[in-house]
Amino acid sequence: MTQKILLITGRSDSGGGPKHLLDLLASLKEDPSFDAYIASPLDAPFYKAFKEQAKEHLYIPSRKFSFKHFFKLKRFVRDHQINIVHSHGRAAGLYSRALSIFGVKVIHTFHGVHVKKTISEFFKNTIERLLTRLTQKLIFVSQEEMNNAQTLHYPIDNGVVISNGIPINQTNELTQNLKGKKCLKMGTLTRLEEHKGNKVLIDHFNDLYQVEKNHQISLHLAGEGPDQMKLMAYSQTLSCRDAIIFHGLVQNPDQFLEDIDIFVSASKSEGMPYAVLEAMNHRRPCLLSDVPGHRHIAPQVILFKQDNANDFAAKFQETIERGQEKAQENFLFLKENYDINQRLQDIKEVYLGLSN
Repeated sequence: MTQKILLITGRSDSGGGPKHLLDLLASLKEDPSFDAYIASPLDAPFYKAFKEQAKEHLYIPSRKFSFKHFFKLKRFVRDHQINIVHSHGRAAGLYSRALSIFGVKVIHTFHGVHVKKTISEFFKNTIERLLTRLTQKLIFVSQEEMNNAQTLHYPIDNGVVISNGIPINQTNELTQNLKGKKCLKMGTLTRLEEHKGNKVLIDHFNDLYQVEKNHQISLHLAGEGPDQMKLMAYSQTLSCRDAIIFHGLVQNPDQFLEDIDIFVSASKSEGMPYAVLEAMNHRRPCLLSDVPGHRHIAPQVILFKQDNANDFAAKFQETIERGQEKAQENFLFLKENYDINQRLQDIKEVYLGLSN
């Protein structure tokens, strides 16, 4: 019997979460055991690809709950005889758990569980603890994310860790010895929003720019988001302004990663950062903030204290000295632990387990 799966996401803009969903949709499309549908916003670059891969698409607004669209989802589930609803992210999880009241089986993937001591997060986590009781299966994208959920007292007896995965590219060339390069490009694929720590990254780069004498360095930011104009304006006030390049939404992320020498991120917290996996796949050394999601992604990433410019500068020097060997070790770890075919098969097995 063919299992009818409805995927729900509050995002179709650039990012690792939508890319993971597209990979899942493409795999389900090729598997005769499943019919895959999706509800998502209409944002570029993923909406059109979602629509091409899914059996049918339903519009929902970006990152917010709407009663109007909930009732459309309810009717869609009934009319298409959906067996399982699989939500991704917080906004989508509101829809799926509400649908569970009407008898549909629900799986929820978190894509980030953050332990923050703010009033806003307290209320969000209180709601999430209640919603998990309406969920047949919880998927965490890292062990650290599952540990955070446990710290927040989510009921996670029905939880499982299934990390994101990517297609392993055997043809990418090994990173050059950075010590011998005069010009070094540092780059990040990111959403330009406060949580991703891009202003901190720019500040750290500016401090490094003042003291780095052995290399001509530049910082390249690829991505869009609500802070884009503000960050661009801020960078123009700094002495390093000509060395900071905003690329916007890049059409070819693989080429962007090939063109940089070091992948950097000053994010405040992550679930399972897809861009870091892609950088590892291109054998680029990774200089990352020491936060959940980065901390245990691979043994040879180089971590700096997120709010410490001196530590960033010190770890930059370590990256120059040892980046080539660490990039190769991370690539081998990636092949062993993040192959997309195995991760997608793990998700399918969760679907089949619920359908039995």
